[in-house]
Amino acid sequence: MINRFEVDYARFNALKTVATATPSAFEHIRFGDLYVTRDQARSDSYYNRILGLTKASTPGLNDALSWIHDDTEPQSSVRVDVEAQSDVGDTLRHLGFQNVDTLIWLHAVSSAPGQDPYSGEPDSRRPRLLTTVDWPALRRLLEGHGPIADVVWNDKRIHFCTDTFRWFGIFDGHRLVSAASIWITGSDAILGSAFTVPDWRGQGCQLRLLHARRRLTPGTLFVDVAPDSTSYRNCVRAGFTDLDYRQIWIRQP
Repeated sequence: MINRFEVDYARFNALKTVATATPSAFEHIRFGDLYVTRDQARSDSYYNRILGLTKASTPGLNDALSWIHDDTEPQSSVRVDVEAQSDVGDTLRHLGFQNVDTLIWLHAVSSAPGQDPYSGEPDSRRPRLLTTVDWPALRRLLEGHGPIADVVWNDKRIHFCTDTFRWFGIFDGHRLVSAASIWITGSDAILGSAFTVPDWRGQGCQLRLLHARRRLTPGTLFVDVAPDSTSYRNCVRAGFTDLDYRQIWIRQP
């Protein structure tokens, strides 16, 4: 189920990314148990990807790689998500891949709407749901990771602060100092990006935003994080439990 969610979420991210104004060409296909995606308008390995690789599913690997590159000279990096403990390292190394990371998918059922551990704190410390009125503040926060061209933002902002892609934020006066997203599909959701300005880091903003997003969705919430990271510890503190371990392999063009 996670692989299917990841494909749908990647398709949405290809559509709304503010890194480029180029329209997405996202596609996906299945080869046996492998979920395969490509976007010939995106060179990032996040969009050109093979999910669900195990020892048993390696016979479909060459077909998957050929489909991603469409039998042309590779112009993009490719990512393979390997199910934990799968003995496929030699196969991937032979194909030019390197093991670059490990991720853990966690999940949790939604909290009841009234279960707010921060209900007694000042409003200035409590997250609120952002709306289109908050687009300028959200843009300023996102630009902490790099400038966003006006033409890109004016085109992509319609995907932000919607019923599908919601954002919660914490304000210091009129200044948005921390925000985090949640992508909702049916009754379930995936927790997305989170940003905090440097002078507000270490003050518990992300844990507050985790609780806020958990109360929003009626079904199951999913999130992928690096093991032994602050994000992982925050998720565990917020009631998430381990679901799936992944090895991340990348091949550069």
